[in-house]
This record gives sequence, C-alpha cells and structure tokens, in this order.
Amino acid sequence: MAELSELDKEQLRNKEFFTVAELAEALSVPTRVIHKLIKDKKLRCFVIGSSKRITRNMLEEYIEKNELK
Repeated sequence: MAELSELDKEQLRNKEFFTVAELAEALSVPTRVIHKLIKDKKLRCFVIGSSKRITRNMLEEYIEKNELK
C-alpha cells in the first residue's frame, strides 16, 4: 500500500464519511479486512447504490468495542 502524504492524512482526519478503500488505507489494512468486518456485522455501514460508507461515529463505535482494556 502506498504511503499517505501529510495532505492526505489531514483530509482523512477531517472526513465524516469513508469508503471501504479510504478506511482500509487509513487503518493500513487490506480492503478485504473491512469487507469482512462489515459482513460479520462487527463494523456498521450504510449503502448508497452499491457503495458502502462508514461514518466517523461508526468507526469510533467499532474502536471502542474492540479496545483492549
């Protein structure tokens, strides 16, 4: 995976909605990992046409549920 530029990183920090590819890039994981989390209902998303979108709140909810304590 290509390294994100500082501009790209800043744009991701300011986004409210992520595509599967954007989220995978931001988390440095393959897109198949994001698709599997969605399929297994571990990560919520919504669909526009045939595209999935994940909100910042959905991502934060996933992170909170999976945080090691």
